[in-house]
Amino acid sequence: MLTISFNSCEKLYLQIYQNMKQAIIDGYYLPEEQLPSFRSFADHLGVSINTVKLAYQQLLDEGYIISKERKGFFVDKIQTEIILSNSSSIEDEVYITTYPVTHYQFDFSPNQVDMTKLPKTKLKQAAFDGMLEAQAVKYPCKTGEFNLKKEIVKFLFQYRGVKTSVDTIVITSGFDQSLHLLNQLFTHPIYGVENPGFSFDRFKSILYPNQVLPIPVDQFGFSVKDVEKTVTNVSIVTPNHQFPTGIIMGLRRRQRLLNWVKENPNRYIIEDDYDSIYKYSGKPITALKSLDETDQVILLGSFSKLIGKFMKISYIVLPNTLLLLNQTHKFIDYTPSVYSQLTLANFMAKGQFNHHINRMNSHYRRKQTVMINCLKKFPGIEVVHQNSGLYLVIKVDYRQWDLDAIQENIHQNHMKLETISHYHLNHQCSNYFLLGLGGVEEHRIESALQKIFTKNCLIS
Repeated sequence: MLTISFNSCEKLYLQIYQNMKQAIIDGYYLPEEQLPSFRSFADHLGVSINTVKLAYQQLLDEGYIISKERKGFFVDKIQTEIILSNSSSIEDEVYITTYPVTHYQFDFSPNQVDMTKLPKTKLKQAAFDGMLEAQAVKYPCKTGEFNLKKEIVKFLFQYRGVKTSVDTIVITSGFDQSLHLLNQLFTHPIYGVENPGFSFDRFKSILYPNQVLPIPVDQFGFSVKDVEKTVTNVSIVTPNHQFPTGIIMGLRRRQRLLNWVKENPNRYIIEDDYDSIYKYSGKPITALKSLDETDQVILLGSFSKLIGKFMKISYIVLPNTLLLLNQTHKFIDYTPSVYSQLTLANFMAKGQFNHHINRMNSHYRRKQTVMINCLKKFPGIEVVHQNSGLYLVIKVDYRQWDLDAIQENIHQNHMKLETISHYHLNHQCSNYFLLGLGGVEEHRIESALQKIFTKNCLIS
Protein backbone atom coordinates (compact mmCIF):
# COMPACT_ATOMS: atom_id res chain seq x y z
CA MET A 1 0.00 0.00 0.00
CA LEU A 2 1.26 3.49 -0.91
CA THR A 3 3.01 5.35 1.90
CA ILE A 4 3.03 9.16 1.98
CA SER A 5 5.23 11.53 3.98
CA PHE A 6 3.02 14.51 4.73
CA ASN A 7 4.15 18.13 5.11
CA SER A 8 2.43 20.93 6.99
CA CYS A 9 2.32 23.34 4.05
CA GLU A 10 -0.52 21.78 2.08
CA LYS A 11 -3.90 20.20 2.79
CA LEU A 12 -3.73 16.46 3.46
CA TYR A 13 -6.26 15.42 0.85
CA LEU A 14 -4.31 17.31 -1.85
CA GLN A 15 -1.10 15.54 -0.86
CA ILE A 16 -2.87 12.16 -1.05
CA TYR A 17 -4.40 13.08 -4.42
CA GLN A 18 -1.05 14.26 -5.85
CA ASN A 19 0.84 11.18 -4.64
CA MET A 20 -1.78 8.76 -5.93
CA LYS A 21 -1.96 10.57 -9.26
CA GLN A 22 1.82 10.31 -9.59
CA ALA A 23 1.72 6.66 -8.59
CA ILE A 24 -0.80 5.95 -11.37
CA ILE A 25 1.34 7.83 -13.91
CA ASP A 26 4.50 6.03 -12.79
CA GLY A 27 2.80 2.61 -13.02
CA TYR A 28 2.72 1.86 -9.28
CA TYR A 29 -1.01 1.33 -9.77
CA LEU A 30 -1.80 -0.44 -13.07
CA PRO A 31 -4.88 0.07 -15.28
CA GLU A 32 -7.98 -1.73 -13.84
CA GLU A 33 -6.18 -2.36 -10.52
CA GLN A 34 -8.39 -1.88 -7.48
CA LEU A 35 -7.44 0.83 -5.00
CA PRO A 36 -7.51 0.41 -1.23
CA SER A 37 -10.82 1.08 0.50
CA PHE A 38 -11.41 4.40 2.27
CA ARG A 39 -11.07 2.89 5.72
CA SER A 40 -8.00 0.73 5.11
CA PHE A 41 -6.13 3.53 3.33
CA ALA A 42 -7.11 6.05 6.03
CA ASP A 43 -5.86 3.68 8.77
CA HIS A 44 -2.62 3.10 6.85
CA LEU A 45 -1.94 6.83 6.41
CA GLY A 46 -3.25 7.86 9.83
CA VAL A 47 -5.83 10.33 8.47
CA SER A 48 -9.61 10.60 8.54
CA ILE A 49 -11.84 8.68 6.12
CA ASN A 50 -13.22 12.01 4.78
CA THR A 51 -9.69 13.09 3.84
CA VAL A 52 -9.23 9.98 1.72
CA LYS A 53 -12.72 10.42 0.22
CA LEU A 54 -11.81 13.96 -0.93
CA ALA A 55 -8.60 12.69 -2.56
CA TYR A 56 -10.44 9.86 -4.36
CA GLN A 57 -13.17 12.25 -5.51
CA GLN A 58 -10.56 14.54 -7.10
CA LEU A 59 -8.99 11.58 -8.92
CA LEU A 60 -12.46 10.50 -10.02
CA ASP A 61 -13.31 14.00 -11.30
CA GLU A 62 -10.11 14.13 -13.35
CA GLY A 63 -10.66 10.67 -14.83
CA TYR A 64 -7.73 8.83 -13.28
CA ILE A 65 -9.98 6.33 -11.50
CA ILE A 66 -13.50 4.94 -11.94
CA SER A 67 -16.08 3.77 -9.42
CA LYS A 68 -17.76 0.37 -9.65
CA GLU A 69 -20.89 -0.07 -7.60
CA ARG A 70 -20.39 -2.30 -4.53
CA LYS A 71 -16.84 -3.10 -5.66
CA GLY A 72 -14.87 0.07 -5.01
CA PHE A 73 -12.47 2.25 -7.02
CA PHE A 74 -10.26 1.10 -9.89
CA VAL A 75 -7.56 2.74 -12.02
CA ASP A 76 -9.01 3.70 -15.40
CA LYS A 77 -7.50 2.64 -18.73
CA ILE A 78 -5.48 5.75 -19.52
CA GLN A 79 -2.37 6.43 -21.59
CA THR A 80 -0.02 7.44 -18.83
CA GLU A 81 2.89 8.02 -21.23
CA ILE A 82 1.31 11.21 -22.62
CA ILE A 83 0.56 12.75 -19.23
CA LEU A 84 3.07 15.32 -18.01
CA SER A 85 4.68 14.30 -14.76
CA ASN A 86 4.09 16.53 -11.76
CA SER A 87 7.79 16.30 -11.03
CA SER A 88 8.30 18.97 -13.69
CA SER A 89 7.97 22.48 -12.30
CA ILE A 90 6.10 25.14 -14.20
CA GLU A 91 9.46 26.78 -14.96
CA ASP A 92 10.55 23.57 -16.71
CA GLU A 93 7.52 23.62 -19.00
CA VAL A 94 7.27 27.32 -19.88
CA TYR A 95 9.66 28.73 -22.44
CA ILE A 96 10.01 32.48 -22.78
CA THR A 97 11.18 33.69 -26.16
CA THR A 98 13.14 36.91 -25.99
CA TYR A 99 13.70 39.14 -28.99
CA PRO A 100 16.73 41.37 -29.36
CA VAL A 101 15.99 45.06 -28.81
CA THR A 102 18.35 47.59 -30.35
CA HIS A 103 19.16 50.55 -28.15
CA TYR A 104 20.45 53.59 -30.00
CA GLN A 105 22.66 56.28 -28.56
CA PHE A 106 21.04 58.74 -30.97
CA ASP A 107 17.70 57.86 -32.57
CA PHE A 108 16.84 60.03 -35.58
CA SER A 109 13.99 57.76 -36.68
CA PRO A 110 11.19 59.77 -38.37
CA ASN A 111 8.67 57.76 -36.33
CA GLN A 112 9.89 58.72 -32.87
CA VAL A 113 7.77 61.01 -30.69
CA ASP A 114 9.30 63.36 -28.11
CA MET A 115 7.73 62.44 -24.76
CA THR A 116 9.55 64.98 -22.60
CA LYS A 117 6.74 67.56 -22.82
CA LEU A 118 3.87 65.15 -22.19
CA PRO A 119 1.57 66.61 -19.48
CA LYS A 120 1.67 63.48 -17.34
CA THR A 121 -0.40 64.86 -14.45
CA LYS A 122 -3.24 65.98 -16.73
CA LEU A 123 -3.10 62.69 -18.60
CA LYS A 124 -3.27 60.75 -15.33
CA GLN A 125 -6.38 62.69 -14.33
CA ALA A 126 -7.95 61.99 -17.71
CA ALA A 127 -7.09 58.30 -17.27
CA PHE A 128 -8.66 58.24 -13.80
CA ASP A 129 -11.86 59.83 -15.08
CA GLY A 130 -11.82 57.51 -18.09
CA MET A 131 -11.61 54.46 -15.83
CA LEU A 132 -14.62 55.57 -13.79
CA GLU A 133 -16.65 56.22 -16.93
CA ALA A 134 -15.57 52.95 -18.56
CA GLN A 135 -16.87 50.95 -15.60
CA ALA A 136 -20.37 52.25 -16.32
CA VAL A 137 -20.33 51.21 -19.99
CA LYS A 138 -22.35 48.01 -20.34
CA TYR A 139 -22.37 47.72 -24.11
CA PRO A 140 -19.29 49.15 -25.88
CA CYS A 141 -19.98 50.58 -29.32
CA LYS A 142 -18.45 48.51 -32.12
CA THR A 143 -17.43 51.67 -34.01
CA GLY A 144 -16.02 53.52 -30.99
CA GLU A 145 -17.30 55.47 -28.00
CA PHE A 146 -19.55 58.45 -28.70
CA ASN A 147 -17.64 60.84 -26.42
CA LEU A 148 -14.37 60.26 -28.27
CA LYS A 149 -15.96 60.50 -31.71
CA LYS A 150 -17.57 63.79 -30.68
CA GLU A 151 -14.16 65.21 -29.74
CA ILE A 152 -12.63 63.97 -33.00
CA VAL A 153 -15.34 65.77 -34.98
CA LYS A 154 -14.32 69.03 -33.26
CA PHE A 155 -10.63 68.30 -33.79
CA LEU A 156 -11.06 67.61 -37.51
CA PHE A 157 -12.93 70.85 -38.06
CA GLN A 158 -10.46 72.95 -36.05
CA TYR A 159 -7.18 71.45 -37.27
CA ARG A 160 -7.91 69.70 -40.57
CA GLY A 161 -10.70 71.81 -42.06
CA VAL A 162 -12.99 68.78 -42.33
CA LYS A 163 -16.70 68.96 -41.56
CA THR A 164 -18.14 65.61 -40.60
CA SER A 165 -20.45 63.95 -38.08
CA VAL A 166 -20.08 61.41 -35.30
CA ASP A 167 -21.85 58.79 -37.42
CA THR A 168 -19.10 58.74 -40.08
CA ILE A 169 -16.26 58.03 -37.64
CA VAL A 170 -14.93 54.58 -36.77
CA ILE A 171 -12.33 54.17 -34.04
CA THR A 172 -9.60 51.54 -34.50
CA SER A 173 -6.44 50.53 -32.65
CA GLY A 174 -3.98 51.55 -35.36
CA PHE A 175 -3.24 52.24 -39.03
CA ASP A 176 -2.96 48.54 -39.89
CA GLN A 177 -6.35 47.80 -38.34
CA SER A 178 -7.91 50.72 -40.23
CA LEU A 179 -6.61 49.37 -43.54
CA HIS A 180 -7.69 45.86 -42.67
CA LEU A 181 -11.24 47.04 -41.95
CA LEU A 182 -11.41 48.99 -45.22
CA ASN A 183 -10.07 45.99 -47.10
CA GLN A 184 -13.15 44.07 -45.93
CA LEU A 185 -15.50 46.77 -47.21
CA PHE A 186 -14.18 47.31 -50.74
CA THR A 187 -15.36 45.21 -53.68
CA HIS A 188 -12.43 43.88 -55.74
CA PRO A 189 -9.99 46.64 -54.75
CA ILE A 190 -6.74 47.21 -56.61
CA TYR A 191 -4.54 49.46 -54.52
CA GLY A 192 -2.06 52.09 -55.67
CA VAL A 193 0.52 53.02 -53.04
CA GLU A 194 3.30 55.61 -53.04
CA ASN A 195 6.86 54.69 -54.03
CA PRO A 196 8.83 55.70 -52.08
CA GLY A 197 6.45 55.26 -49.18
CA PHE A 198 5.59 53.08 -46.24
CA SER A 199 6.74 49.46 -46.53
CA PHE A 200 5.39 47.88 -49.71
CA ASP A 201 5.58 44.42 -48.12
CA ARG A 202 3.57 45.69 -45.18
CA PHE A 203 0.84 46.91 -47.51
CA LYS A 204 0.80 43.58 -49.35
CA SER A 205 0.46 41.71 -46.07
CA ILE A 206 -2.37 43.85 -44.71
CA LEU A 207 -4.28 44.07 -47.99
CA TYR A 208 -3.85 40.41 -49.00
CA PRO A 209 -5.12 38.84 -51.24
CA ASN A 210 -5.80 41.97 -53.25
CA GLN A 211 -3.34 43.48 -55.73
CA VAL A 212 -1.06 46.32 -54.62
CA LEU A 213 0.69 48.47 -57.24
CA PRO A 214 3.57 50.91 -56.61
CA ILE A 215 2.89 54.41 -57.97
CA PRO A 216 5.84 56.82 -58.38
CA VAL A 217 6.17 60.00 -56.34
CA ASP A 218 7.51 62.97 -58.30
CA GLN A 219 8.45 66.50 -57.22
CA PHE A 220 4.78 67.34 -56.65
CA GLY A 221 3.82 64.16 -54.77
CA PHE A 222 1.74 61.13 -55.76
CA SER A 223 1.83 60.88 -59.56
CA VAL A 224 -1.75 60.96 -60.84
CA LYS A 225 -0.44 60.62 -64.40
CA ASP A 226 1.04 57.25 -63.48
CA VAL A 227 -1.97 56.02 -61.54
CA GLU A 228 -4.18 56.84 -64.53
CA LYS A 229 -2.18 54.30 -66.57
CA THR A 230 -3.10 51.48 -64.17
CA VAL A 231 -6.27 49.65 -63.12
CA THR A 232 -6.00 51.09 -59.61
CA ASN A 233 -9.33 51.89 -57.98
CA VAL A 234 -8.10 52.72 -54.45
CA SER A 235 -5.17 55.13 -54.03
CA ILE A 236 -3.44 55.35 -50.63
CA VAL A 237 -1.72 58.73 -50.32
CA THR A 238 -0.04 61.09 -47.84
CA PRO A 239 -0.75 64.42 -49.55
CA ASN A 240 -0.17 66.70 -46.56
CA HIS A 241 3.36 65.47 -45.81
CA GLN A 242 4.40 62.69 -48.16
CA PHE A 243 6.33 59.97 -46.43
CA PRO A 244 9.29 59.86 -46.70
CA THR A 245 10.05 62.71 -49.14
CA GLY A 246 8.26 65.37 -47.07
CA ILE A 247 6.54 66.82 -50.19
CA ILE A 248 3.31 68.74 -49.60
CA MET A 249 0.93 68.12 -52.49
CA GLY A 250 -0.11 71.39 -54.13
CA LEU A 251 -3.67 72.38 -55.02
CA ARG A 252 -3.31 71.61 -58.72
CA ARG A 253 -2.16 68.04 -58.05
CA ARG A 254 -4.90 67.61 -55.43
CA GLN A 255 -7.54 68.70 -57.92
CA ARG A 256 -6.22 66.28 -60.53
CA LEU A 257 -6.30 63.44 -58.00
CA LEU A 258 -9.87 64.32 -57.05
CA ASN A 259 -10.83 64.41 -60.73
CA TRP A 260 -9.39 60.91 -61.09
CA VAL A 261 -11.56 59.57 -58.28
CA LYS A 262 -14.68 61.35 -59.59
CA GLU A 263 -14.45 59.52 -62.92
CA ASN A 264 -15.67 56.29 -61.33
CA PRO A 265 -18.04 56.01 -58.33
CA ASN A 266 -16.27 52.79 -57.32
CA ARG A 267 -12.93 54.54 -56.86
CA TYR A 268 -11.67 55.80 -53.52
CA ILE A 269 -8.76 57.76 -52.08
CA ILE A 270 -7.39 56.77 -48.67
CA GLU A 271 -5.78 59.87 -47.18
CA ASP A 272 -3.25 59.00 -44.48
CA ASP A 273 -2.98 62.15 -42.35
CA TYR A 274 -0.23 60.77 -40.13
CA ASP A 275 1.73 63.81 -38.84
CA SER A 276 0.72 66.90 -40.83
CA ILE A 277 -0.83 68.63 -37.85
CA TYR A 278 2.66 69.92 -37.06
CA LYS A 279 3.43 72.98 -39.19
CA TYR A 280 6.37 75.27 -38.39
CA SER A 281 5.76 78.16 -40.76
CA GLY A 282 2.57 79.51 -42.29
CA LYS A 283 -0.91 78.05 -41.80
CA PRO A 284 -1.48 74.27 -41.53
CA ILE A 285 -2.44 72.63 -44.81
CA THR A 286 -6.05 71.42 -44.70
CA ALA A 287 -6.77 67.79 -45.45
CA LEU A 288 -7.56 66.57 -48.96
CA LYS A 289 -10.87 65.38 -47.49
CA SER A 290 -11.92 69.02 -47.05
CA LEU A 291 -12.02 69.35 -50.88
CA ASP A 292 -13.97 66.13 -51.38
CA GLU A 293 -17.29 66.92 -53.11
CA THR A 294 -18.27 63.38 -54.06
CA ASP A 295 -17.60 61.69 -50.70
CA GLN A 296 -14.92 59.39 -52.10
CA VAL A 297 -12.00 60.38 -49.84
CA ILE A 298 -11.48 58.26 -46.73
CA LEU A 299 -9.51 60.10 -44.06
CA LEU A 300 -7.27 58.12 -41.71
CA GLY A 301 -5.66 59.65 -38.64
CA SER A 302 -3.82 58.53 -35.52
CA PHE A 303 -3.04 59.89 -32.07
CA SER A 304 0.16 57.87 -31.61
CA LYS A 305 2.23 60.55 -33.41
CA LEU A 306 0.48 63.37 -31.54
CA ILE A 307 0.63 62.03 -27.98
CA GLY A 308 2.82 58.92 -27.94
CA LYS A 309 3.04 55.38 -29.24
CA PHE A 310 1.28 54.13 -26.11
CA MET A 311 -1.90 55.87 -27.34
CA LYS A 312 -2.76 53.29 -30.00
CA ILE A 313 -5.97 54.97 -31.12
CA SER A 314 -6.73 55.77 -34.75
CA TYR A 315 -9.83 56.88 -36.59
CA ILE A 316 -11.45 56.56 -40.01
CA VAL A 317 -13.83 59.06 -41.59
CA LEU A 318 -15.96 56.85 -43.80
CA PRO A 319 -17.97 57.91 -46.87
CA ASN A 320 -21.70 57.22 -46.56
CA THR A 321 -21.52 54.38 -49.10
CA LEU A 322 -18.98 52.49 -47.02
CA LEU A 323 -20.72 53.44 -43.78
CA LEU A 324 -23.72 51.37 -44.81
CA LEU A 325 -21.44 48.43 -45.63
CA ASN A 326 -19.62 48.78 -42.32
CA GLN A 327 -22.91 48.32 -40.46
CA THR A 328 -23.10 44.80 -41.87
CA HIS A 329 -19.57 44.10 -40.57
CA LYS A 330 -20.32 45.00 -36.96
CA PHE A 331 -19.18 41.60 -35.78
CA ILE A 332 -15.61 42.67 -36.59
CA ASP A 333 -14.36 44.70 -33.63
CA TYR A 334 -11.31 46.85 -34.35
CA THR A 335 -11.77 49.28 -31.48
CA PRO A 336 -9.29 49.70 -28.62
CA SER A 337 -10.43 49.38 -25.00
CA VAL A 338 -13.27 51.57 -23.77
CA TYR A 339 -10.95 52.78 -21.01
CA SER A 340 -8.30 54.11 -23.42
CA GLN A 341 -10.95 55.72 -25.64
CA LEU A 342 -12.56 57.56 -22.73
CA THR A 343 -9.15 58.58 -21.38
CA LEU A 344 -8.39 60.30 -24.68
CA ALA A 345 -11.92 61.76 -24.84
CA ASN A 346 -11.45 63.38 -21.42
CA PHE A 347 -7.98 64.64 -22.34
CA MET A 348 -9.46 66.32 -25.41
CA ALA A 349 -12.70 67.58 -23.83
CA LYS A 350 -10.83 69.47 -21.09
CA GLY A 351 -8.68 71.31 -23.63
CA GLN A 352 -5.47 69.54 -22.63
CA PHE A 353 -4.98 68.01 -26.06
CA ASN A 354 -5.07 71.42 -27.76
CA HIS A 355 -2.56 72.79 -25.24
CA HIS A 356 -0.32 69.78 -25.86
CA ILE A 357 -0.39 70.23 -29.65
CA ASN A 358 0.50 73.91 -29.35
CA ARG A 359 3.28 73.14 -26.87
CA MET A 360 4.73 70.39 -29.08
CA ASN A 361 4.52 72.56 -32.19
CA SER A 362 6.72 75.15 -30.47
CA HIS A 363 9.02 72.47 -29.09
CA TYR A 364 9.56 70.75 -32.43
CA ARG A 365 10.05 74.10 -34.17
CA ARG A 366 12.79 74.95 -31.65
CA LYS A 367 14.51 71.57 -32.15
CA GLN A 368 14.25 71.99 -35.91
CA THR A 369 15.93 75.41 -35.69
CA VAL A 370 18.80 73.92 -33.68
CA MET A 371 19.17 71.18 -36.26
CA ILE A 372 19.12 73.51 -39.27
CA ASN A 373 21.61 75.94 -37.73
CA CYS A 374 23.97 73.07 -37.05
CA LEU A 375 23.61 71.66 -40.59
CA LYS A 376 24.55 75.03 -42.05
CA LYS A 377 28.06 74.50 -40.70
CA PHE A 378 28.61 71.54 -43.04
CA PRO A 379 29.34 72.05 -46.73
CA GLY A 380 27.33 70.25 -49.38
CA ILE A 381 24.26 69.62 -47.20
CA GLU A 382 20.89 71.07 -48.20
CA VAL A 383 17.70 70.99 -46.12
CA VAL A 384 15.08 69.98 -48.68
CA HIS A 385 11.87 69.85 -46.62
CA GLN A 386 11.55 71.39 -43.19
CA ASN A 387 8.22 73.13 -42.64
CA SER A 388 6.02 70.33 -41.31
CA GLY A 389 5.93 66.89 -39.76
CA LEU A 390 8.21 65.06 -37.37
CA TYR A 391 11.38 64.99 -39.48
CA LEU A 392 13.60 66.96 -41.82
CA VAL A 393 14.72 65.75 -45.23
CA ILE A 394 18.31 66.68 -46.09
CA LYS A 395 20.20 66.13 -49.32
CA VAL A 396 23.88 65.25 -49.01
CA ASP A 397 25.99 66.07 -52.05
CA TYR A 398 27.69 62.76 -52.94
CA ARG A 399 30.35 64.69 -54.89
CA GLN A 400 31.55 66.21 -51.61
CA TRP A 401 30.70 63.46 -49.12
CA ASP A 402 31.58 59.77 -48.96
CA LEU A 403 28.19 58.18 -48.24
CA ASP A 404 29.74 54.89 -47.15
CA ALA A 405 31.91 56.71 -44.61
CA ILE A 406 28.82 58.51 -43.27
CA GLN A 407 27.02 55.18 -42.87
CA GLU A 408 30.05 53.81 -41.03
CA ASN A 409 29.91 56.76 -38.61
CA ILE A 410 26.21 56.08 -38.03
CA HIS A 411 26.96 52.45 -37.26
CA GLN A 412 30.00 53.13 -35.07
CA ASN A 413 28.10 55.67 -32.95
CA HIS A 414 25.04 53.41 -32.47
CA MET A 415 22.68 55.72 -34.28
CA LYS A 416 19.46 55.20 -36.16
CA LEU A 417 19.39 57.41 -39.25
CA GLU A 418 17.52 56.34 -42.37
CA THR A 419 17.60 57.44 -45.98
CA ILE A 420 14.75 57.61 -48.48
CA SER A 421 16.28 54.54 -50.16
CA HIS A 422 15.04 52.48 -47.18
CA TYR A 423 11.50 53.16 -48.39
CA HIS A 424 12.08 52.99 -52.15
CA LEU A 425 11.48 49.73 -54.01
CA ASN A 426 14.50 50.43 -56.23
CA HIS A 427 16.57 51.73 -53.30
CA GLN A 428 17.03 55.13 -54.93
CA CYS A 429 17.87 58.41 -53.15
CA SER A 430 20.50 57.02 -50.78
CA ASN A 431 21.88 60.56 -50.32
CA TYR A 432 18.59 61.87 -48.90
CA PHE A 433 18.53 61.48 -45.10
CA LEU A 434 15.56 61.66 -42.72
CA LEU A 435 16.39 63.50 -39.49
CA GLY A 436 13.63 62.79 -36.95
CA LEU A 437 12.82 65.49 -34.42
CA GLY A 438 11.43 63.23 -31.71
CA GLY A 439 14.14 60.80 -30.65
CA VAL A 440 17.14 63.01 -29.76
CA GLU A 441 17.13 65.55 -26.95
CA GLU A 442 17.59 69.17 -28.02
CA HIS A 443 20.91 69.63 -26.20
CA ARG A 444 22.39 66.51 -27.90
CA ILE A 445 21.43 67.33 -31.50
CA GLU A 446 24.58 69.27 -32.39
CA SER A 447 26.99 66.70 -30.95
CA ALA A 448 25.12 63.90 -32.74
CA LEU A 449 25.35 65.63 -36.13
CA GLN A 450 29.03 66.31 -35.59
CA LYS A 451 29.60 62.59 -35.07
CA ILE A 452 27.87 61.85 -38.40
CA PHE A 453 29.39 64.45 -40.70
CA THR A 454 33.04 64.26 -39.72
CA LYS A 455 35.92 65.71 -41.76
CA ASN A 456 37.16 62.29 -42.78
CA CYS A 457 33.86 61.79 -44.70
CA LEU A 458 34.60 64.76 -46.98
CA ILE A 459 35.93 63.95 -50.41
CA SER A 460 39.11 65.99 -50.95
